[in-house]
Order: sequence, then C-alpha cells, then structure tokens
Amino acid sequence: MKSNLIVAGLVLAGSLAQPVPAGEGSPSPTETGEPRRTEAGVSVSSSESGVGVTSRRDKFFFGGGVGLGFGDIKYVEVWPLFGYNFHPKVRGGLTLTYRYRKDERFPQEPSTSDYGGSLFADYFPVPRFFLRGEYEHLNYEFINFDLSTDREGFNSVFGGVGIANPIGPNAALNVMVLYNFSYDSDDIFSPYADPYVFRIGVSFGF
Repeated sequence: MKSNLIVAGLVLAGSLAQPVPAGEGSPSPTETGEPRRTEAGVSVSSSESGVGVTSRRDKFFFGGGVGLGFGDIKYVEVWPLFGYNFHPKVRGGLTLTYRYRKDERFPQEPSTSDYGGSLFADYFPVPRFFLRGEYEHLNYEFINFDLSTDREGFNSVFGGVGIANPIGPNAALNVMVLYNFSYDSDDIFSPYADPYVFRIGVSFGF
C-alpha cells in the first residue's frame, strides 16, 4: 500500500515547471507597440519606437503545487516555486516544501510533517529540452517501530532531463525525469522509496 501511494503522489504532486527561457533569434516586435511573445511564452513588450525591451521583471517566474495522497496513509503537500531566467538558455530558482502525513494503519494514527527547500538550475542545449541539476535539503520526520517519531535532515543531489512545452502566453508544461544520486537503499528511514523521481507541472511568468 505504501509504495502505491508514493507513486500516486509523484503523479499528483510533481514539482511545478518553469516557463521556457526565450530562444535566440526571436522575431522582433511590431512597430505598433503591441507586446510580442517569445518561443518561451514569456510576454515581452516593445517601446514606442518599436525596439524590443525586456524588463528585469519579465525574467522572473513563479509556480507552486498541491499534492494529495489517499488511502491508509493520507498526506497533503504544498510547495511554492520562484525562479529567474539568467540567460536565454539558463534558468534557476528556489522551491520550498511542506508535507503533512497521517498513517491510519495504526490505532494511534501517528502523523508527521516534513519541510525543506531546494535550489535548481536548468540548461537548455536546444529549445524546449533541458538538463536539470538540483540540491535539496529536507527536514524529514519519520515513524519509529514503537510509533514514536524522530527527525533527521536529508540532503539529496538530483540530476536529469526534461521537456518544456508552452501552453499559453505566460505558462509552460514541464515533464522531468530525475535521478537521486544521494539515494541509499540501505537507509530504511529515507524519505525516498527509490532513486527515480518523475515530475510534471505548470508554472507562470510575469
């Protein structure tokens, strides 16, 4: 039952994607002063003279998500995401995480909560396809055999690939497959059931 819930949680609660950084050679804005949209789906306004300008604010993006798990082990997970497009091919940012779990397999129904954050960086070798590196620190609360709980800090380093597809003027859908290089199969209290993490989600630019 527990492993099935973890899989469902990954599908429902994948981390949120970021808008694709604007590609090289995007078309110039029209002389009417109308906003133009880059390949990334990030709105870029034009000046009165028709010369394209990108404000610092346009480079920021945000996201977030809510994950829900049902069954004998119920959980709720929320995480906001903030990022910045440093370069047409490079973006990075910060994700915060909070997760609450309640285990109804026992009469005592013990509950736990986790919190932490991660730093990520994405590099686009070609449009829409990116390589991700991520460092996560998670303060993880786990249940002991006597149903008491303890906390431990877990550091994880992830690496993987992803694809980002624009789905609107300022939104993108990301799908990622990551590998946890810090995963230890002998650690029975690890917050991860296996080293592979699948993520899907949406985020928005300003």
